[in-house]
Amino acid sequence: MKRVINALSARIEHLLKVPPAPSPPWGDPGSAQTIRPGRGFLKLLFLHWVLNEGWAIGVGLVTLFAPHWIPDIWFLQWLTLDFMVWIEAAFLIFVFLFLPVTIAKVVLDFRSRWYILTDRSLRLREGVWTVREMTISLSNVQNVALRQGPLQRLFGVADIEVHTAGGGDATAGEAAVSHRGVLRGIADAETVRDAILAASRHALPTVPQESPAPQIPSGDAAIVVAARRAAREAETLREAIAARI
Repeated sequence: MKRVINALSARIEHLLKVPPAPSPPWGDPGSAQTIRPGRGFLKLLFLHWVLNEGWAIGVGLVTLFAPHWIPDIWFLQWLTLDFMVWIEAAFLIFVFLFLPVTIAKVVLDFRSRWYILTDRSLRLREGVWTVREMTISLSNVQNVALRQGPLQRLFGVADIEVHTAGGGDATAGEAAVSHRGVLRGIADAETVRDAILAASRHALPTVPQESPAPQIPSGDAAIVVAARRAAREAETLREAIAARI
């Protein structure tokens, strides 16, 4: 069964053209470390799958025993036993045929989550049908928090929330917008949180590159130099006259 699910997951990834692992974000390539969800997160996803699919199992049980209840339910007496058997068979066939696809969806949800940390940036990617990717500059990080519910504690995982200062134009009266990135299902969450905080404390703000000085045609260079020299001499003369007055 496991081999079938892995093969089906790989086939779905190929059909949807899911991109490979993301490249490291801006920063020292030697500092890049890839962070993946823990195995406990996969178990948690399967638990959610069981709970979500429970209604289908319940309906299947109802259809399994419904023919025996029909004589006792007056408004269902028009249904024949053969008709109910066909409904039951069709429903159960659909459930069992679709079951591997829903399991593969859980596996793909787990495999599609990538988090890459460098000494300057943090890149997050998740999703199969819709791939979502964001890159956070660690110099803008304001807070790193852990979030862990009872089920997460049971499976030994936690979510890490990274809050950053957004854009916003103070001169235009716009408030700074806070952005949030979440690393989900991390096994050693406290260590990862401390690594992000340590990198954010040492990260330098990104300095925009200055635009290059305009190039002066070679034929006019002498004129420009002479004009600058004349301006300096005029400024020196003005200061000398002002000192004598």
